[in-house]
Amino acid sequence: MKIPIKKGKPLHIWTEPWGDVWADRLWPDFASAAYDVWVPNVNFYEKGNKYYLRIEVPGLDKDKLAVYLDSDNNVLTIRGTRICKEEEEAEMCYLREASFGPFSRRLHLPFDVQTDNINANYKDGVLTLEILKTEEPKAKKIEIQG
Repeated sequence: MKIPIKKGKPLHIWTEPWGDVWADRLWPDFASAAYDVWVPNVNFYEKGNKYYLRIEVPGLDKDKLAVYLDSDNNVLTIRGTRICKEEEEAEMCYLREASFGPFSRRLHLPFDVQTDNINANYKDGVLTLEILKTEEPKAKKIEIQG
């Protein structure tokens, strides 16, 4: 199932500008305990002429997931909300180890990406983004005049 990539800057939610701090993998327990937010796991890797992002968001409906690209700064933002359906229906919750609520992850992409050519697929609770690299040379020689 395809997910559209929205261009432009995303709307700010209460976690910003602290979104990067809360999303830091060093303190996921602190963020979760203090503000009842969760941080999905992200794998960002390179294979051939593509970059891949794999975001684990089990139990999340596709409609509650959004991907934004700020092409001026090469910043990719992934946002979503996971709702605890059992908690809404239950009279009393005795144990809840799963995290629920909103999340926002901002990732700085390398500058050799084709921002107009990003594919996003969501299957079995995993969002996978496939980003093509540019074929332009990384360095350009500048001729000295005079």
